[in-house]
Amino acid sequence: MRLQRFNGYSEQQFTSIFGKSKCHILIGTGVQFKQKYDNDNDKYINEVDSAEIETYFEGLGVQNIKLPKNFKLSPQIQDMTTIELMQPEACCIGLNVYVRAKGIKVI
Repeated sequence: MRLQRFNGYSEQQFTSIFGKSKCHILIGTGVQFKQKYDNDNDKYINEVDSAEIETYFEGLGVQNIKLPKNFKLSPQIQDMTTIELMQPEACCIGLNVYVRAKGIKVI
């Protein structure tokens, strides 16, 4: 498959890669909170930058999804629950695909 390249994140890039593939949340490690990186001092600082969850896209595999730092996972969501990403966007850098979204909802 040939990926169309865009500058930065875009909804169009997400759609071209993932299409209508169903997305399932993988609860295994739960929500991971990523620290903010200080480029000036070349180190991580003790401040949350974003949240990240692991998902499985049918036919495509596992993908980490970057979410806002205040994201909370509802206790009613179980492992492998089918979810929909709210305002998903993707970005390709080399052969790597990065995905971010504003949140998730159960389908």
